[in-house]
Amino acid sequence: MPHVLPRKHRFAHDYAIFLHDCIVAVLKAGLEARVFDIELDLLPGERKQIAGLKGAALYDWIETNKGRPVTAEMDFREIFSALGADLCHFTLEGLRAAARGKLTVAYALFRKPFKDDLFYLEWLLAGREDFLRRFQHDSPNSIDAGKLTAEHRLRIVTDAALAADAPGVVPQKIFDIRFDRKMNAGFAASWDQAIHLVTTWNHNRTSARNLNFVFSGPDAWETQWANIYWHVPYLLYYTTFVVDQLLSSIADVDESYVEVMWLRRAIGYELWAEYTRGGLLRGPYHSSLDDLLENVDFVCPRCKLPLPSHRRSLKALVIHGTLTCRSCKAATPLGELLAE
Repeated sequence: MPHVLPRKHRFAHDYAIFLHDCIVAVLKAGLEARVFDIELDLLPGERKQIAGLKGAALYDWIETNKGRPVTAEMDFREIFSALGADLCHFTLEGLRAAARGKLTVAYALFRKPFKDDLFYLEWLLAGREDFLRRFQHDSPNSIDAGKLTAEHRLRIVTDAALAADAPGVVPQKIFDIRFDRKMNAGFAASWDQAIHLVTTWNHNRTSARNLNFVFSGPDAWETQWANIYWHVPYLLYYTTFVVDQLLSSIADVDESYVEVMWLRRAIGYELWAEYTRGGLLRGPYHSSLDDLLENVDFVCPRCKLPLPSHRRSLKALVIHGTLTCRSCKAATPLGELLAE
């Protein structure tokens, strides 16, 4: 089925896909480097003790003989990897559905990754010991996000956002988009309506002679698209920083790769921010985008002519990672430009 997404939302969509791919790349690199595995130092004779053990029996043996800190680290790495993968699966399918105009499906798909998966990643970042203690030894009720108070959830999100250190991210906004049903144009109320044909809570009550999302027309579709592309890139941008911080806690990272991806994300964020202002910004770039590019010399390494840096070229740089020279037509990767 072809895309039906209006052109004005295309960059926001492509930027969201790029951010999803950033998370996938981090998780894939972690898997290939086996950073989610744990090496056990086995004493003489212990290899025979664990021969044939698997699953819960092996886990219990490790906890008994190697201690809870070891199993806690095992759980952390396994949960981090699994939650990250789950978040990516749902967000990618949600973005594909949105591009094809399947907006009810898109809203339903975005609920789990941003309300659940992301929250537990935030909890791992903001309070790893607290979460793992509950996960390992308490009732599942103790880690049910729905049973936490709003104040507790907000504290976790705020602490995680501060630890993630994502430029431009406001912790309260990250929380409100996902959890505040009273927020106009947020996700919390819309997610309920996408899943349930009839909702009766005051702030997402089904209107008379209606069923949620079923009788939408062009005006409603435009509102629903705008809501998706004003919020999903913002949440994914933030998520990339959460994932980066979690990975850096268990593995060394390639600083040159980090620099390149940070700049692509940051340029994309500024371009996306202009889109969210309804296209009202014209003329010069947003001041923070100027700051980002101030010390970057975009010169073709082959013909030594300046590379284009207008909006269209910068959007291509964000999505594809290259700038194309007007003269020699060569596409130069951002990493090569930064290394010059």
